[in-house]
Amino acid sequence: MLASGPLPPNPSELLGSQHMKVVLAQLRDMYDVVLIDSPPLLPVTDAAAVAPATDGVILVCRFKETTRDQVAAAVEALDAVSARVLGTVFTMVPSTGPRLYNAYYRTDQTITPAGPATGSANSARASGGPAARSSPSRGYQRTPAKR
Repeated sequence: MLASGPLPPNPSELLGSQHMKVVLAQLRDMYDVVLIDSPPLLPVTDAAAVAPATDGVILVCRFKETTRDQVAAAVEALDAVSARVLGTVFTMVPSTGPRLYNAYYRTDQTITPAGPATGSANSARASGGPAARSSPSRGYQRTPAKR
């Protein structure tokens, strides 16, 4: 873990600097996984500043909080800096009740890429920093699982 120390006058400049790229390259040589936890993408620019220096971004979205517009704005911000989106984490999903989402994991179907899609992203909380997200430009479809 690398602590930030005192708050610099412009953290985004520091995160997007050549020195940060060198530090990340050194960490890649030393470790199998380097995970950067950043502040929410939309309110501050820190995540967008460091994202291009990473291997990918995970967009973290919160159930019933993040709007489709927020997800779309987050995707656009990441696309603008050429960040590679690896996937999405959907948090605070209820495990019981009328909106039972864990049933998805018990299905006999798998999710496979369907090629370009024209729909918008699913509702979620666009707080994700460099670690991953699904792009609304990449559609997914359910297909029967192979047994």
